[in-house]
Amino acid sequence: MKINHKITSIVLTLGLISSSIYTINVNAETLNSKIQVSNLNLSNSYNIKNENLIKSSKEGWINTNGIWYFYKNGIMQTGWLNDNGIWYYLNENGSMATGWYKVDSNWYYSNSNGIMQTGWLNDNGNWYYLNDNGSMATGWYKVNSNWYYSNSDGVMQTGWLNDNGTWYYLNDNGSMATGWYKVYSKWYYSNSNGVMQTGWLNDNGTWYYLNSSGEMVTNTIIDGWKIDSNGIATPLKDENHSIVYVTPNGKSYHYSKDCTALKRSSSILGMSLNEAINKGKSDPCNLCVK
Repeated sequence: MKINHKITSIVLTLGLISSSIYTINVNAETLNSKIQVSNLNLSNSYNIKNENLIKSSKEGWINTNGIWYFYKNGIMQTGWLNDNGIWYYLNENGSMATGWYKVDSNWYYSNSNGIMQTGWLNDNGNWYYLNDNGSMATGWYKVNSNWYYSNSDGVMQTGWLNDNGTWYYLNDNGSMATGWYKVYSKWYYSNSNGVMQTGWLNDNGTWYYLNSSGEMVTNTIIDGWKIDSNGIATPLKDENHSIVYVTPNGKSYHYSKDCTALKRSSSILGMSLNEAINKGKSDPCNLCVK
């Protein structure tokens, strides 16, 4: 069937995704007329019939020159992509991200297949922790029942850590130490918050003394307490007496009222060793120490 009048020329201008402009010259005398397309360079193929454009587009993952891209309804995707429950990140140019990449203010890591990673990651000998959403952890974070610390570069730390003036110890696996732990040949103690302790420590009824560096001291006398080779402190006392003797102005305590150091004092007080220490009489008399 012929059309009523002759169509001499139809000019169509198409705007495509690539922002390029193409011109199509159409000459037709019947409904089944042929359409000639000039200066058209498309990555996708087009079938044109009866003045209708039917697009046969790319879909899903496409590898171009060794680089992966993802298309949906023919449109190249960018940003986060969840494909069958697996997360990928597509750069601004559409290429699939691998290795480290930054999105907004967070760092992420995808393996060589583009799969976003979570949990522990060893990269070139350094350990990193990636949260459930894939973001790299920094500062303090808890994994299962243990605390860990990563610096601003995300590298998990071990050994001694000074955080805002407070000392912590991180084990070889990065977990924060609590309770007793040994570093080289020295013993240390951190409370349940991981804070290294100093000074007197009562652990289940037993007294220990930790110096200013946190080291447990041994084989010495401190504040009238004798500390043995295991660090256990016991008060110095005369086994035959339950009290010690002090003077109001003296700094020492005495096991014997007849100590020669007391002969010049007109006021001698008897009390328990703990009372004497609480009153500032922290040093045993050198003349009567057993």
